[in-house]
Amino acid sequence: YALNGNALCRNATFDLVQGIVTEYNGVHQLKTFDAVADTTNIDDAGCAVDDSNWDFEDWSLTDPPLGFEKTSNADGFTVSQDVEAFHGGASSAMIMQKTDKTTELAQSWYMPVTAGTNYTLSVWAWDNEPNLRARLVLEFYDGAQEIEPAEGVSKYSDYTEDNVDWQTMTVTGTAPEGAIQLRGFIRFYDQKEFDPEVGASMHLD
Repeated sequence: YALNGNALCRNATFDLVQGIVTEYNGVHQLKTFDAVADTTNIDDAGCAVDDSNWDFEDWSLTDPPLGFEKTSNADGFTVSQDVEAFHGGASSAMIMQKTDKTTELAQSWYMPVTAGTNYTLSVWAWDNEPNLRARLVLEFYDGAQEIEPAEGVSKYSDYTEDNVDWQTMTVTGTAPEGAIQLRGFIRFYDQKEFDPEVGASMHLD
């Protein structure tokens, strides 16, 4: 990801001069921190107007879908398309968890922000399952690392609750001083009588 200078959107092509390889929970990423110095010959002609896929309608990639990556315990859950149960559009994402460890799905791009501005992330969830729950996480970055929220300010939404109806998860955060980007996450937690052999599921849309 280029954090400064010209932004690199999905489907852009470029030549990489230098970068840094990072690893977190077995997931490796190649990152660049200065588009001007680290990339050349940028061609954004193929860029989409909006990189996001939070409505889970684009399934040109799967497990995880386009625009997302598994960032914690990737082998412990799957993300698949469901065209029968959805809140809007034509499909939703079905999460099937098979581990008692916390799992995490993250948007795979860093969205530019302006310090002092409020940003809201909201997702519909169908959590008709007593053995699994989820919540959103909204994190801000200064281009090198996360900036922790001010004391008393939460970066988390409320947890989902076992319910036969769709419910919203919503979290709002104010970009702190020095922040230039944000990233949204969904974390999943086993509950009660969770059995990894059986697993538990929920839907997102």
